[in-house]
Amino acid sequence: MLDIYLHMYKLPVMVDPYVDKWQQLLSKYNHCAIGLGPDIIVHCFDDYVIPKWITPKVDAKLFPVEKEIVLAGQTSIDISKIRDYSNSLPRFNKYNQVSRHIWAYTYCLWPKRNDCVHKCSLILNYIFGTKIITSTPDMLLQEVKCL
Repeated sequence: MLDIYLHMYKLPVMVDPYVDKWQQLLSKYNHCAIGLGPDIIVHCFDDYVIPKWITPKVDAKLFPVEKEIVLAGQTSIDISKIRDYSNSLPRFNKYNQVSRHIWAYTYCLWPKRNDCVHKCSLILNYIFGTKIITSTPDMLLQEVKCL
Protein backbone atom coordinates (compact mmCIF):
# COMPACT_ATOMS: atom_id res chain seq x y z
CA MET A 1 0.00 0.00 0.00
CA LEU A 2 1.20 3.45 -0.93
CA ASP A 3 0.38 6.78 0.75
CA ILE A 4 -0.26 9.63 -1.68
CA TYR A 5 0.51 13.28 -0.90
CA LEU A 6 -0.14 16.59 -2.63
CA HIS A 7 2.71 19.08 -2.22
CA MET A 8 2.02 22.80 -2.69
CA TYR A 9 4.77 25.33 -3.45
CA LYS A 10 5.40 29.05 -3.83
CA LEU A 11 8.26 29.17 -6.32
CA PRO A 12 10.03 32.44 -7.17
CA VAL A 13 10.34 31.62 -10.89
CA MET A 14 8.22 33.85 -13.13
CA VAL A 15 6.56 32.39 -16.22
CA ASP A 16 5.26 35.68 -17.52
CA PRO A 17 4.71 38.85 -15.45
CA TYR A 18 1.06 39.30 -16.46
CA VAL A 19 0.10 35.64 -16.10
CA ASP A 20 1.96 35.36 -12.79
CA LYS A 21 0.20 38.46 -11.41
CA TRP A 22 -3.16 36.86 -12.17
CA GLN A 23 -2.03 33.61 -10.60
CA GLN A 24 -0.86 35.48 -7.48
CA LEU A 25 -4.20 37.26 -7.19
CA LEU A 26 -6.19 34.05 -7.52
CA SER A 27 -3.98 31.48 -5.87
CA LYS A 28 -1.78 31.24 -2.81
CA TYR A 29 0.45 28.66 -4.53
CA ASN A 30 2.05 28.54 -7.98
CA HIS A 31 3.24 24.92 -8.24
CA CYS A 32 2.17 21.48 -7.09
CA ALA A 33 3.64 17.97 -7.09
CA ILE A 34 2.57 14.47 -6.11
CA GLY A 35 4.26 12.53 -3.29
CA LEU A 36 4.25 8.75 -3.64
CA GLY A 37 4.99 7.25 -0.25
CA PRO A 38 7.85 8.62 1.81
CA ASP A 39 10.50 8.22 -0.91
CA ILE A 40 9.30 9.83 -4.18
CA ILE A 41 8.01 13.22 -5.28
CA VAL A 42 6.82 13.69 -8.86
CA HIS A 43 7.27 17.17 -10.37
CA CYS A 44 5.57 18.01 -13.68
CA PHE A 45 7.27 21.21 -14.76
CA ASP A 46 6.31 22.64 -18.15
CA ASP A 47 9.77 22.39 -19.64
CA TYR A 48 10.37 18.75 -18.60
CA VAL A 49 9.86 16.15 -21.32
CA ILE A 50 8.63 13.68 -18.71
CA PRO A 51 7.88 14.29 -15.01
CA LYS A 52 10.90 14.43 -12.74
CA TRP A 53 10.86 11.79 -9.97
CA ILE A 54 13.04 12.95 -7.07
CA THR A 55 13.64 12.13 -3.41
CA PRO A 56 12.27 14.31 -0.59
CA LYS A 57 15.83 15.27 0.37
CA VAL A 58 16.48 16.74 -3.09
CA ASP A 59 13.02 18.30 -3.13
CA ALA A 60 13.66 20.08 0.18
CA LYS A 61 16.88 21.60 -1.21
CA LEU A 62 15.42 22.70 -4.55
CA PHE A 63 11.81 23.56 -3.76
CA PRO A 64 10.75 24.40 -0.19
CA VAL A 65 7.32 22.84 0.41
CA GLU A 66 4.68 25.31 1.63
CA LYS A 67 2.04 22.70 2.38
CA GLU A 68 1.84 18.92 2.27
CA ILE A 69 -1.56 17.24 2.21
CA VAL A 70 -1.98 13.54 2.91
CA LEU A 71 -4.70 12.33 0.57
CA ALA A 72 -7.39 10.03 1.92
CA GLY A 73 -6.56 6.39 1.97
CA GLN A 74 -3.81 4.44 0.33
CA THR A 75 -3.57 3.00 -3.12
CA SER A 76 -2.60 -0.47 -4.16
CA ILE A 77 -1.65 0.66 -7.68
CA ASP A 78 1.88 -0.43 -8.48
CA ILE A 79 4.33 2.47 -8.59
CA SER A 80 5.64 1.34 -11.99
CA LYS A 81 2.12 1.78 -13.42
CA ILE A 82 1.97 5.31 -12.01
CA ARG A 83 5.40 6.01 -13.55
CA ASP A 84 4.32 4.66 -16.93
CA TYR A 85 1.13 6.72 -16.81
CA SER A 86 2.90 9.93 -15.77
CA ASN A 87 5.53 9.45 -18.49
CA SER A 88 2.78 9.01 -21.10
CA LEU A 89 1.15 12.38 -20.36
CA PRO A 90 1.31 14.90 -23.24
CA ARG A 91 4.15 17.39 -23.35
CA PHE A 92 3.65 21.08 -22.76
CA ASN A 93 3.67 22.64 -26.25
CA LYS A 94 3.32 26.02 -27.95
CA TYR A 95 -0.49 25.80 -27.91
CA ASN A 96 -0.38 25.23 -24.14
CA GLN A 97 1.93 28.23 -23.77
CA VAL A 98 -0.56 30.40 -25.68
CA SER A 99 -3.43 28.92 -23.64
CA ARG A 100 -1.72 30.04 -20.45
CA HIS A 101 -1.82 33.62 -21.72
CA ILE A 102 -5.41 33.27 -22.95
CA TRP A 103 -6.29 31.96 -19.47
CA ALA A 104 -5.07 35.21 -17.93
CA TYR A 105 -6.70 37.46 -20.55
CA THR A 106 -10.08 35.67 -20.25
CA TYR A 107 -10.04 36.06 -16.46
CA CYS A 108 -9.41 32.35 -15.91
CA LEU A 109 -12.25 31.08 -18.10
CA TRP A 110 -9.96 29.40 -20.67
CA PRO A 111 -8.51 26.08 -19.39
CA LYS A 112 -4.75 25.70 -18.99
CA ARG A 113 -3.52 22.29 -20.15
CA ASN A 114 -0.37 20.24 -19.62
CA ASP A 115 1.00 22.44 -16.85
CA CYS A 116 1.82 21.13 -13.36
CA VAL A 117 -1.75 21.49 -12.09
CA HIS A 118 -3.29 19.68 -15.03
CA LYS A 119 -0.73 16.85 -14.94
CA CYS A 120 -0.98 16.40 -11.15
CA SER A 121 -4.74 16.37 -11.57
CA LEU A 122 -4.47 13.70 -14.28
CA ILE A 123 -2.25 11.54 -12.06
CA LEU A 124 -4.69 11.89 -9.14
CA ASN A 125 -7.53 11.07 -11.52
CA TYR A 126 -5.66 7.91 -12.54
CA ILE A 127 -5.14 6.90 -8.90
CA PHE A 128 -8.35 8.06 -7.19
CA GLY A 129 -10.74 9.07 -9.99
CA THR A 130 -10.79 12.73 -8.94
CA LYS A 131 -12.08 15.55 -11.13
CA ILE A 132 -9.55 16.95 -13.63
CA ILE A 133 -8.54 20.54 -12.81
CA THR A 134 -7.12 22.96 -15.40
CA SER A 135 -6.77 26.12 -13.34
CA THR A 136 -4.70 26.98 -10.26
CA PRO A 137 -2.97 24.84 -7.59
CA ASP A 138 -5.50 26.17 -5.06
CA MET A 139 -8.37 24.78 -7.15
CA LEU A 140 -6.64 21.37 -7.17
CA LEU A 141 -6.19 21.63 -3.41
CA GLN A 142 -9.92 22.30 -2.98
CA GLU A 143 -10.75 19.28 -5.14
CA VAL A 144 -8.55 16.86 -3.19
CA LYS A 145 -9.83 18.09 0.16
CA CYS A 146 -13.09 16.42 -0.85
CA LEU A 147 -11.38 12.98 -0.88
